[in-house]
Parts: sequence; C-alpha cells; structure tokens
Amino acid sequence: MHPAELAARAIQRAKDEHIHIRATDRVGVYTTCSRSEPGTRHTLVARDGVTACSCRGYEYRQSCKHVEGLRARLAREAKRAGLLVIAHKEVS
Repeated sequence: MHPAELAARAIQRAKDEHIHIRATDRVGVYTTCSRSEPGTRHTLVARDGVTACSCRGYEYRQSCKHVEGLRARLAREAKRAGLLVIAHKEVS
C-alpha cells in the first residue's frame, strides 16, 4: 500500500473503532489501550507538529489508527479553542 492509502485506512479504522486517546500529566504525551494485546497501553507523542506511537503498526508503517485518533482529538480541541489547525509533519 502507498502511504496515502495507509493513512486513509488508519483514519477510517480510528473512526470505526472509536479509538480513545487519554492525556497524561506530561505535555504532548497521550496513551491508549491496545485492543489486540489486552492490558497493553501505547504511548503517543504530539510535539512540534510531529506525531508518533509506540505500537508495532506505527513502527512498521509510520501510520496507525492511534495516531489518527490523536490527530482527530487535537483537531477537535483546536476547533473548540478557536485555533487554527496547522498541517502535521510526518516522521521520516
């Protein structure tokens, strides 16, 4: 799959599976529970326009439903706050 197809698939999975992202006490750090590995939590980071996840999917594809769920959450929060949403940069 091409990167655009992977991203589109991850976005759809995040919506379909209602990925829940929780903020931590550290700025820009979030967590989510793994559905494929019960009891496992993934760590997500969103800093300086870069997002990343500790799951295997992100490790292999640089795209995952968790990151897309986080991006959706951040966009909603920015919209509520009346802020301009700036396009994200991909980690290469």
